[in-house]
Amino acid sequence: MSESSTLSFFNQHLLFVIEMISRFFPIDTHLLQKYEDKWYWEGISQNVHIAWNPSLLEKYQYKINWELLSSGSRKPTHSPITDTQQWDKLNPQSLKVWSSETLEQFEDEWDWNMLSQNEALPWSLALLEKFQDHWNWYFLSANATLPWSIELIEKFKHYWDWSALSSQSVLPWSVEFLEHFENKWHWSMLEQNQSLPWSIELLECFKSHWDWDALSNRFIYQEIFQPCLDTYMVEQILEQTGVGGWYSQKLYELDQQEDWNKLKEISNQYISQFPENAEAYFFRGKSQFKSNGFKGVMNDLNQAIELQANFWEALYYRGVLSVEMMYYEDALRDFDKIIAVNPRHSKALVTRANTLQALKHYQRALQDIEQALAVDKTLTEAYLVRAQIYQKLKKFDLAIADYTQVIDQENTEGAHYYQRGLVYQQMDDLERACEDWKTARDLYHYPSSILYNQHCKKR
Repeated sequence: MSESSTLSFFNQHLLFVIEMISRFFPIDTHLLQKYEDKWYWEGISQNVHIAWNPSLLEKYQYKINWELLSSGSRKPTHSPITDTQQWDKLNPQSLKVWSSETLEQFEDEWDWNMLSQNEALPWSLALLEKFQDHWNWYFLSANATLPWSIELIEKFKHYWDWSALSSQSVLPWSVEFLEHFENKWHWSMLEQNQSLPWSIELLECFKSHWDWDALSNRFIYQEIFQPCLDTYMVEQILEQTGVGGWYSQKLYELDQQEDWNKLKEISNQYISQFPENAEAYFFRGKSQFKSNGFKGVMNDLNQAIELQANFWEALYYRGVLSVEMMYYEDALRDFDKIIAVNPRHSKALVTRANTLQALKHYQRALQDIEQALAVDKTLTEAYLVRAQIYQKLKKFDLAIADYTQVIDQENTEGAHYYQRGLVYQQMDDLERACEDWKTARDLYHYPSSILYNQHCKKR
């Protein structure tokens, strides 16, 4: 692979590459200090190539993970595999010649579990096919002496234990071979299989299957990265990142994945490394808020906004939190700031409308909803807020129309039928109210079951 292709791959997978470099590249003191705000410091703390000295340790004492640093070299160890199986009757390994006839002659005598593990049999597609109902296919899948080929695997693809196959060292591994059975492999097992033809091409070809955290290990580094990395390449990679380097990139990835626990964990690490960085506090606050816990969220959002006054997403979440806490005027101030800069921020418009509704400023709220729907006509939340406002204004036909719009978009949500049923009840149309509550009940909406039992069962 050319240098430009290699660098392109690195740039597409910056998080993974920086983590690998931080853990395994022989980083000298100059490089360490030059990019001190870009490293993954958990990895740096595990890197056995760094020549730590008292001055470096003192300088980075608040960035280092001392537990990892104290553990020294972490070479993986594997317990030796020993075969302690004892045969009850006949040990097939002691026989030199096998034939289909011999197997058939004593068909009811053999221990087929043990035969399936036997490396002395004259394995062939025909032999497997003849006794396919006798074999233990898990043991066969782990047997290194079968004549492994695409044809063989394809022939019995419904019999194999694909987890065991994925761990096999002797299969004819190649990109083409992996592609042929792409939907069968256990990718978590493949990630641990050192017999694969590991390369940048392999990583890129199956990038949607990999657990990149699992691939961040010494073996992959030595096989793929070490041959093509030098100080110049490392500097090019690190220059692609902004302040916060690995941590900043990782937070946005975890946010997209909605992994709130991990987001909080990495945010805490980020804050310990860069205590003046606004996004670290924002993501920690957001992770806590999304985990349905408000403790500390307001402090983190305030800190993020104090460090970066125009942090619009932090302002939005602070506004949402203020609404939850019924600090409506505080919420309005935050939403006003966002909308003043971006009048097309539909989420802020809808949430401000909901806040105005709570303050009974219905006409202003309706204006915000109209503005939000002009940006995006599919906003479910906008129709729901407007339906609630129309309901309070006793404009029941308009409320029904909005709830119907929501149901047409998301007809599996029992709460929407429940709400529309309440409007029909206010209109004294109990027949249609009962129809909606029955539908909601069938969608396992418990409050609808109560109303249906109270008002509809006797009809």
